[in-house]
Parts: sequence; C-alpha cells; structure tokens
Amino acid sequence: MARLIHSSMKQHPILDGFLSASSMTACLMIVLSLGYAMTIHRMTIHRMILFGAVRTRPMMYEVILRGGVLRDPCLKNSRDPDFVPLDPRLSRPFRTSGCGNYSKLCASTPLHRLGVYQLLNQQTGCWLTLQLQEKTGAVRLEVCDLSHELDYDKLREAQFVSSLLDSDKIRPKAEPPVDVCRLRANFVANGLILVVPIAHTVCDGRGITEVLSVFAKHFRHRSNIEFISSEENAHTKQFYKADRTNVLSSNGASGTIKNHMAWKALPRTPHLSSSSFVPPTGICANFRISSDALRTLKLLALPPKPILADCASPSTYIFTHDAISALLWCNIMRARRQANILDENAIVYAIFPVDCRARLGLPAPYCGNAVYTTRTVLPLRTLTQPIAMDEHESDPLQISGLQAAALDIRAALIQVTGDVFRDFLGFVEKNDSTMAMHMAGFEELGSSNMLLTSYFGFDHHGLDFGEVLGGRIEAFRIPSQGLLPGMQFLLPRLPDGGCEIVIFDSKEVVEALDADAIWKQMAVRQG
Repeated sequence: MARLIHSSMKQHPILDGFLSASSMTACLMIVLSLGYAMTIHRMTIHRMILFGAVRTRPMMYEVILRGGVLRDPCLKNSRDPDFVPLDPRLSRPFRTSGCGNYSKLCASTPLHRLGVYQLLNQQTGCWLTLQLQEKTGAVRLEVCDLSHELDYDKLREAQFVSSLLDSDKIRPKAEPPVDVCRLRANFVANGLILVVPIAHTVCDGRGITEVLSVFAKHFRHRSNIEFISSEENAHTKQFYKADRTNVLSSNGASGTIKNHMAWKALPRTPHLSSSSFVPPTGICANFRISSDALRTLKLLALPPKPILADCASPSTYIFTHDAISALLWCNIMRARRQANILDENAIVYAIFPVDCRARLGLPAPYCGNAVYTTRTVLPLRTLTQPIAMDEHESDPLQISGLQAAALDIRAALIQVTGDVFRDFLGFVEKNDSTMAMHMAGFEELGSSNMLLTSYFGFDHHGLDFGEVLGGRIEAFRIPSQGLLPGMQFLLPRLPDGGCEIVIFDSKEVVEALDADAIWKQMAVRQG
C-alpha cells in the first residue's frame, strides 16, 4: 500500500477538493505513550494510497510546518533569544523556530534533507502533499503499511483497550540519536494511524496538547492552505520563540532538597553504573467512570462539615479531580493489601506531576516542560477506613479513607507554588555538576508508592480536526508497553462528563480491583 517513488512532486490544483471530499468523513483517536503523542485516524474511504518521494525541494503544503526553510540551527550563545536551555540535566541544547504557535525544535547541527510525501485518494484522484524536515530537522516522517496486521474496527469493538496498542509496532523506532519530534503514518485496515511522538523532556502533557491543537487547526482551516516554495525565506514568517532562561529561573533561590518530598539527590558518579532495580511485570486495565458516578464520587469525597471545621487543610473544597485521585489511591493500596503486597501498618504515598504554568506566570502558549512533581503520604489504615455509600449511614464525626485522601491530595496540590518550583530549580542549578536528581519512591511504585499522571484537564476531546479527519477525536489512550506497575493515568474528560483511567499494576492487584465492591460501583472495566 505504501510505495516509494523517486520523482519530483508537483502542485495539484485539486488539493482543496481532496480536503473537502465527502468520502473523507473520519473518526479520530489520540494515543499518548511516554513521551510519544499519537493520533489515530479512522478514514471512511474506499482506498487510500500513500506515496513517499524524494529529497528534492518542490512546491508543497505542510500540515504542521508552515515554511520550507528553517533558521540556521547553528547555536550562538546562551543569551541568543532563540536558544532554549531545556533541562539543566540535558547535555545537548536545542533552539526553536516555528510558525504561528507551533514550535520547531531543532538540533544544533545543520539540516541536510527534505522528505516529500503525498496521499492519494484513489476514488477521487485528489492528492494531499506533505513535506516535513527529516533527520536533524524539526520532524521526520516514517511510513508503514500495517493493513494486514491492524483493523480499526476491531480496536473500536474492544473499546481501544491499551493492551491492544502495540507501541513497538505503531511508533517510530527510538534509535539514537533520538529525534525531538518524529511522525509515523501507519496504514491499517479501514484507517490510518498517524503517530506524533514528541520527546517528553522537551514537551510536557500540556505542551503536547498545544502542539496537537495546532495540528488540528491546520487541518481544520482548509481556506488557509498555501503552497510555499522551500527557497522562500522563512524569516518573513511569524515565529514562535521561547527563551526559557527568562521564564524558568530560580530568581536566586538557593534551594533545599528537603523541601521537595518527591525528589532525592544522589552523588553523580564518573561512569554510569548498572542499577540493581529490576522492573517488575504487570498488566494493563482500562476503566470508565460515568458522569453520574463522578457526581456521586465527589459527594462521597467531601468530608462532613464538623470535620472540615477542625481540618488543618488549607482548602475545604474538593474538586472532581481530587475525588478521582483519592479513589485511585485508596483502592489501589487496598488491593495491594489484599494481594499481600502491603501489610496493614504500611505507610503509603501518592506521586503527582503538577503543571506549573499558571503558578509561574508563564506566557501562553508555552509548549515546553513546566512540570513539578509532588508527593503526599498517609497510613494505609487511614486510606482503608470504610466509605458510607448511603448518606443516612454516614457519621458526621468520622472521616472515610476516601475523604482523608481527597483532603491530603488537595493540600499537596495547593502547596505547589511558583516559589516552591523555583526553590527546586535553584537546588538543581547549584548542585547539577555534583548531584543527580531522582524521583523518590520510584523503586517502590509497585508497593508503597503510586504515580498518577493526569490529562483530565486537557481538552483533547474539544480539538476539532475538521472535515478531513472527522472533527472531534473518538478516544485517547496510553499504550501499555514501557509502563511499570504503579503507573496510573487519568485520561481527558469525556464529552459526556465521564472519564477514563488506565491502570498498570500486578495481576494480583488488578484482580483484587475487579473484585472490589466499592470500585465496581464507580468504575466499569473496558474491553
């Protein structure tokens, strides 16, 4: 299905007809995979053929990139406004140049190849031409024919469970040097899987959402199609610039690692030593919580007024996100107790990445990485205090494990401020040459610790890809490959108000969850 032709691509006047063809009604699914964002499209077409072509510089239409020539990627100095110091621990700097709101992240070596790709709708004879930078450029496009291996309709029938999304099959190979951003188009039976991987160090979850929103915008605005010669000076375009030295600074804070419970600093060694940590195996399960169940859950997570009056928490309001996080923390730890992974006197932790854009006052859009990780702790005995499912049975002087967890999570999130972030950054800046930062509790993720990554507030379901890709997305998923037991994911809120969860844990823990009466009242297993 995918065939390579070595000839120069020409401008096709019927491109707009291709974009507006009624046969291109589609459904769309987004998949995110540990630093890789993947968009999956189900095209309702009779047949689509992809042609990859040569290293020439023809007229083109770029889906994401809006210009044929990047700025000279040779770095000048750290005060260059285009210079982007990503993470103090990175040894390789990058600089950005992009059009509109899209950030082109370029390595510090010259560009040397361009790849041109065309999509042909065989029924209408219309073409869509794509040109993307390869190798050391902004992005690289790979093409793969999986039409004999994957069927979109079967994935849908199975509710797109994560275990069916084979990362090794659908994502680009992570061969060194790893690109900041690399696309892969996978043709499957009844559809197309377009994988959009972005290095997680460069771009956090909200940053990836910003990139996807631009991706959707360029498909949606068919009237803005323009053919750009690759010889055209891209400096005439409007560029997205971000000098992180100005916005991500410690402001002179010296920093103390004791202030940051989610992190630990260990001495750097001259040579990398092999870790004794052996990742345990686990299984992946997808769950759905309905909008009605979420409303019930939020009410159950709010402590009684007499308890709130005496509560030391800085907030007496429980958000829906707090309630879901508390439900996961309580039930995961109770399931581990039932699986004999924890004893009844265990002290247990929940780890949360927090988006600090608003806390730092970063200008929008900010496509980089502004995540701070926090950690909260409670005795297992507290988390396992029973929940009164009937308000008539509740004791106004008693607090349930769910309520205690929700209050603790809310307090931990409130305590993450811009000053806390800068204090941590100050410690890293001061000690980076001698100390290496590690996430506390990482080795215990499958026992006393749980890591919850949340996309709940990211409006992926609100992204409009236009007629070509069928408008709104159908699903958002996390593939199971590469996960460790104890990694849980809260997916974007659904259009109907419900939510979905990806849980990766040991087989015994997932089985205990499936048998838990409280959990089953709130969450339904998918697949």
